[in-house]
Amino acid sequence: MVDAPIPEPREPVENREHPLLSKRTGVAVALLAFPAIGLGLISVQAVALGFIVSVIGTIGIIWLYLKDFAHYQSRDENIQSSLTERWIAVIILIVTMIAPICEYRYIVDNGIVKTNSKQEIDMARRWIDLSNDILADVHSATFDFRMPSTTGIGMTQGLRSRLWEEESQRSIESLNSGIASLKQKYSGRLAQTQIEMKNRNISMTQGIIPLERPLVNTFSFEAWASKLGGEGRQILMKNGETP
Repeated sequence: MVDAPIPEPREPVENREHPLLSKRTGVAVALLAFPAIGLGLISVQAVALGFIVSVIGTIGIIWLYLKDFAHYQSRDENIQSSLTERWIAVIILIVTMIAPICEYRYIVDNGIVKTNSKQEIDMARRWIDLSNDILADVHSATFDFRMPSTTGIGMTQGLRSRLWEEESQRSIESLNSGIASLKQKYSGRLAQTQIEMKNRNISMTQGIIPLERPLVNTFSFEAWASKLGGEGRQILMKNGETP
């Protein structure tokens, strides 16, 4: 009868190497330097190069534990001690994949916010400039009626009436000409502003004056100027800018 071989005594659990002290875990931790460098490159807008460097670290960790992952179903007690090490490797692997993506998303979202804020500030300053331009020009469309001289020898009632009528007609024509000039100069810019305000759900009234009504008199332009100046300054203050 052949004697059965005597099995080698198993290593006591307390003498097994701690998973965090194993050589492969140390290498896996060292490979985190690649995604760390990749994150730095992504933060300075070198996105493509940053992802490439991060992927190098990810591939290195997969290569390091490829055989262990392939035999994950093994229940051999001699390799059970590496189970914790595998989970550590999985966690490191997840970090190397997710961290660069999260930073990239943060940079993109933050960039969009900054871009939107700059666009809003530029728009507000454009509104204020338009308000100032309208207020500077609106005086050209005032009703400048001049009292006709109706005294003197030979001044008849009929002549007085005709002088009043001519001056009234002249002042009305001057006012209409000024309104037409303002409309030609500002209608396009006000139409653009109206769209911008509607897109931001800004009320299209100034006091009791509806801004969407036709520009038929100086009150319409003055209401627009007041609205543009007020809304523009509010937007600038909201973004921490000086009006």
